[in-house]
Amino acid sequence: MNIIERIFSVLSKTALILPIFLLTITISTPGFSQIIVTNGGDGPPSLATGCTLREAIMNANDNAATNPDCEPGIGPNDIIQIDSKVEFIGLEDPIEITDSLIIQGNSGMTDIGGGMESRIFRVPVPVTLDLRLLRLQNALSVQPGQVPLACTLDSGEGAAVCSVGTVLLSQVEISENRTGGDGAVGGGIAANRVEFVEVSILNNQTFGSSARGGGVFIGDGEASQIGFSRIEGNRTNDDFSNGGGLYATSEINIVNSIFRFNETLGASSEGGALFASSALNMQSSTVANNQITGEQSQGGALHLSDDAVIINSTLAENIADNMVNPQAGAIYSLGNLSVFNSTISNNTANSGAGGIRSSSNIQQIITIDSTILADNHGMEGNFSSDGSPLDASYSLFGDPENGINGLNIANQFSNSPGLEALSDNGCGRLAGSPIQPVCVPTMLLQPGSLALDNGSNDVPVNTDQRGLGFPRTLGPQTDIGAIEMPGAIVIDAVPVPTLHWASIFLLILMMMLMSLWVLITQARDLDNDD
Repeated sequence: MNIIERIFSVLSKTALILPIFLLTITISTPGFSQIIVTNGGDGPPSLATGCTLREAIMNANDNAATNPDCEPGIGPNDIIQIDSKVEFIGLEDPIEITDSLIIQGNSGMTDIGGGMESRIFRVPVPVTLDLRLLRLQNALSVQPGQVPLACTLDSGEGAAVCSVGTVLLSQVEISENRTGGDGAVGGGIAANRVEFVEVSILNNQTFGSSARGGGVFIGDGEASQIGFSRIEGNRTNDDFSNGGGLYATSEINIVNSIFRFNETLGASSEGGALFASSALNMQSSTVANNQITGEQSQGGALHLSDDAVIINSTLAENIADNMVNPQAGAIYSLGNLSVFNSTISNNTANSGAGGIRSSSNIQQIITIDSTILADNHGMEGNFSSDGSPLDASYSLFGDPENGINGLNIANQFSNSPGLEALSDNGCGRLAGSPIQPVCVPTMLLQPGSLALDNGSNDVPVNTDQRGLGFPRTLGPQTDIGAIEMPGAIVIDAVPVPTLHWASIFLLILMMMLMSLWVLITQARDLDNDD
């Protein structure tokens, strides 16, 4: 697949994330049961009064009335609805799921917790688990991990959710969960395939050597989708533990999402925000304030082992903090990398390149188009490679012009891109969607920036990173970077008549004569009255 074909493939995949997911979560197959959870406890079924979550799932697994306190399960995609009176469910042991089902909390989001003693859900068979309106927190799994995923009782994978199948999440928060043990994966969730819409993965961690995916671990399944979501504050703590926020073994498509404040602490732990060993497609997303600190670690934000396409996105304020190995503050790439209409700025590496570093035994191609790659801080400048060419067009490049060792078309050269600080600059709702997107932080252009009206829209896309209501092109030409600024407002000057002194004197004389005439007329009228 050539680069143009790949770009259009990315656009089609990311554009379909939301419609496909909404279709998935609103249509169930005929012949399902709705089971209402009325009891937030987790004691032995024989002692429970009302239907507990564990009893409801047992009925759905068995497609039967195993527990008479709950409606019987009928078939795949049974819906388990948690009653609005049940605000919290505390589990004593993990709940096993062996049939496709939907678990839905109430509108205020139902809390399900493991009390830092137990995993929450484990799915050891390849079925689909659909979770909505839930908050999964304080779960713990301390056994060694296993890849490929097994999700057995004694495997340390996915403290909140472990699944060898597909996990669909909508309006779900997974927070403050832990896995511990060598090879443990997915501090919050581990699955072979995921689809996220409006999901928050917050402050999850892995402990143990080679414990990957502080927030999320995605195994060897079909392509996963993440949209309108936040992956923030997650961490891996030990050596060889890649992907502070997310580790993906299979292809992943990301749109309108935020990766912030994730980190890896151990030596040889790559990708502060995300480690992708397969293809990555990212659009309209921000990756910021992520960090790696261990020796021999690479990619403060992203470590990409395969081909990647990034469109309409911002990578800023990421850090690779050690002096031992050539790294990258923002992106460490081993494959072909194409970046369009994006901003990569104010990233830092103590060694290597502050922005992008390409390192491969075979020659790969790095392409930037209408992209800001400037004001990154590293010993090797904004960009460095082990021989892979950089093709740049209509971009703002912060290194000297000879740093572009491939195509060099209509670029601007300055390491002062004229950017405002990273902040919330608004966002637009996706056309026809009930979902209110996450407003990802972006960087506006300052007046006088060389990025103004010097870019292109070769992809093409209709909006800038913020979405509907923010056109990709305003003014004579597209701006470079992820954000489009309004053009200067020009007001046509209205001609002002020029008055000469002679004209002014004549005007005053005429006004005096008119006043005198009025006085004479009034005097005559008075005489006639007498």
